[in-house]
Amino acid sequence: MFLSKKYCFANESEARSSFSYLLSRGSADDIRLFDKVLSTIFSVRRRLFESVHRRGVDKNGSVDVSLPDICITANEDYVIPALSAQGIGCCMEIRQYTIDEILAGLPRVHAYVIITIGGSELIIDVDADPFYYENIGVIISPEKTDLYSLGAPVHRRWITSSGNIDRIECYTRESRIYLTCEGIAYVTMRYYFLESDANQCPIVLSPYATTYFSYSAGWIGTARRDWIKLILAAHSQENNLLLWNLTFDDLNAIEIRFAERKSLRLVFLDGTDMLIPFDRYGYPLESGIIQYIKPDAQTQPIVRYAFHSSPTSSITLPSPFNSDKVLSEQQSEEEGKSNSI
Repeated sequence: MFLSKKYCFANESEARSSFSYLLSRGSADDIRLFDKVLSTIFSVRRRLFESVHRRGVDKNGSVDVSLPDICITANEDYVIPALSAQGIGCCMEIRQYTIDEILAGLPRVHAYVIITIGGSELIIDVDADPFYYENIGVIISPEKTDLYSLGAPVHRRWITSSGNIDRIECYTRESRIYLTCEGIAYVTMRYYFLESDANQCPIVLSPYATTYFSYSAGWIGTARRDWIKLILAAHSQENNLLLWNLTFDDLNAIEIRFAERKSLRLVFLDGTDMLIPFDRYGYPLESGIIQYIKPDAQTQPIVRYAFHSSPTSSITLPSPFNSDKVLSEQQSEEEGKSNSI
């Protein structure tokens, strides 16, 4: 087997003993943080086993003592929330492997987290069992080798100690960053590797706006091609009847900024650049790109638009029923802030 078990640990005491050299050079805070990480991670591992093996035996009547390939769910639903609950920040990484790098029958995708203790990065992997065909415990590695150096990154997500998503990045097969996000509320990658039209991943911007992005790669003749698509769904914060469903195809890059000034920037394959600003509710603002028309009795509950390369210079949409109220509220808030300074 090409994978080493050097950093595989069955329990906390094994891991603590193995990293005694590292802890001897660390501060008291580093030691406390490492102990907190160990107790959290091994607790997560036990919870995963309880969740997966409630049935006790498989269909052949034998006990299954290892975890299946659920690494993305394990990290998104168990590892990250558990670390955040303890005030521990991390970076989740997903890598994709080629046929030449991984033995036949092994997963082609793998997810894990990276934490920093005393200036040193540690890889934490709670679900590497499918690569070893057995229960190998938790991998805690200070080295980016084997699974953590092969292939190429597909996704990175930085989580703060308070559990907020600081930023995310997604990469093409050639390791080019095509998606960057800051200040978003939620994202999941569990659909990313499904078949086309089922691989749309949600990015929640606000209670009133969500985007769904997808990526696939292939060939047109001898030319390499990426297919990047984004759907923006947004509704009025006071009236759910007006729902936009804007589809942007033929994309080359997506940039979402929702930390302070809220905006969505899209770059199409032909170089066309489109910037869509949002209000504080996450609703597209009227601007040089977005134009509103007044609603009338014929306004449909769902408004669908599709945009491809070389889109028109502006997007004309039905007006949100309370857009004037929202803008006046914003102006009043800004005036109030100015008067209070």
